[in-house]
Amino acid sequence: MTNLLRIMFLALGLVLPLCSQVAGQSGEGQGASYDLVIQNRKVFSFRAGLGSLSAHERLVLVQERLANMPVEDLQAPVNYILAPEAAIIKVGDRPLFSIAHGDLDADIGQTLEEAVFMVRPRLEDALIAEASQRNVSYLLSGFGRSLAAIAIFLIVAVLLRRIAKFAMRKTTRLAISGLPDYSSAIGPYRLAAWMGTLVRVTYYASLAMATYLGITYVLECFPYTQPWGDTLGAGLLRLILSMGKSVLHGIPGIFAIAVIAFVARGLTRLINNYFKSMERGDTAVSWIHPDTAAPTRRIVVALLWVFAVVMAYPHIPGNESIAFKSISVFIGLLVSFGSAGVVNQAMNGLAIMYARSFKTGDYVKIGEVEGTVSELSMLSTKLHTIRHEEIVIPNSVVISQTTHNYTRLLDEHGVGISTTLRFNHDVPWRQVHALLLMAAKNTNGLTKDPAPYVIQTDLGSACEYTLVVHMVADPKLRQFVKSELHQNIQDSFNQFGLKLMTPLYIESGMPGAVPPEKWYADPAKRE
Repeated sequence: MTNLLRIMFLALGLVLPLCSQVAGQSGEGQGASYDLVIQNRKVFSFRAGLGSLSAHERLVLVQERLANMPVEDLQAPVNYILAPEAAIIKVGDRPLFSIAHGDLDADIGQTLEEAVFMVRPRLEDALIAEASQRNVSYLLSGFGRSLAAIAIFLIVAVLLRRIAKFAMRKTTRLAISGLPDYSSAIGPYRLAAWMGTLVRVTYYASLAMATYLGITYVLECFPYTQPWGDTLGAGLLRLILSMGKSVLHGIPGIFAIAVIAFVARGLTRLINNYFKSMERGDTAVSWIHPDTAAPTRRIVVALLWVFAVVMAYPHIPGNESIAFKSISVFIGLLVSFGSAGVVNQAMNGLAIMYARSFKTGDYVKIGEVEGTVSELSMLSTKLHTIRHEEIVIPNSVVISQTTHNYTRLLDEHGVGISTTLRFNHDVPWRQVHALLLMAAKNTNGLTKDPAPYVIQTDLGSACEYTLVVHMVADPKLRQFVKSELHQNIQDSFNQFGLKLMTPLYIESGMPGAVPPEKWYADPAKRE
């Protein structure tokens, strides 16, 4: 309750200075004017002297006459006498002040008659307010009505708070248990948070509106503050009328935007179905490969929606306002500065897709990472490794690395596997060839056609031998088959006492070959 009172008085303190009108002197020196303000209502401005009285003295004289005027005289009708030199304003039979030619607004060519017709209703309203201000019973009535308005406001605020709490509980339960379809898409707790935010925004908006109306009514209960209340009420009415007019004027544009969005959505479905049929191979087009149908579909759909946005932009309500244009420029700058890296990644992704280096499901090696392609998007490529890891590689890195695709050439000849060893020149090359081929023969999953073979790739400081084999199994098993091949190579070389190590390691005198009797040392077990 204390917080509600603080909100109300804070709003009152913010609103009153905006609505106040300052009485007194406006301007200094020659051409200064003095405003006649009665109960916070501006009636007239004295700009020139009349006879022996200056403009300020004329204002002081009118204020003294009003202060000495009985309440019953304040309620008398306002009359005037129009003379060539000036117009005399009277309240009943009492002259109040005169309007001289020097008081007229020369910028609009104002005449005495026009000034009288402008001043007369203002003065009548101000005198009624002055009489009401001097009426104690009227002030007590206004005080009672303002207290009643404050009490009603507090009751409404409490009811709004209880309704908001009730709505928060209901929406949370509904989001978690009552909307499974939506919850599965965006998550029940996130949906509950969104609905809770909507409830809070509605609550604070309703509380602000109730505060505004309460302040407006309280101000109108007293003669002095009634102009402020009228200003607030008129401002709210203008706002509602302006919003209503904007909505009415925006209906044709909203309808046009809805039609454009409906047509764009329909075309998007047609395009998606057509290109997906090409991806499946149901539809054959000479200029689009099935592997590039997916990125082409995304590009066509993106261009379609960009065209739809361009077509819908002129129909957006308020698109010609300065605020809307400023927001558009600001968003454009954010997109320009923040999308440079994104555009680069997207272009690299398109290059990878159209190059058809690999596709989803292929077993590849990109740089030092080897795994199955689980996702190929515009921005990155995801690989699933044998270690049950998901590796995300930016497309800018993918396009700069060497990519090995072990699935693309998988046929009856299988996937190639190679391993390289180095030996000194004193090791017989025929023995190395035989041992490598023996290890390949003992490895499961390798093809006999093409048969394993060995090539010597270097005769520099050491002889370099490369064993090339082929496997027909799933490429995902490549590393397991290669691991078994390496094990068999170790066994073959150890069995014949050949050290399987680099020349530098051999020269150090360290023992190299492992005799067969030590192959199954604890805790290893013979299978």
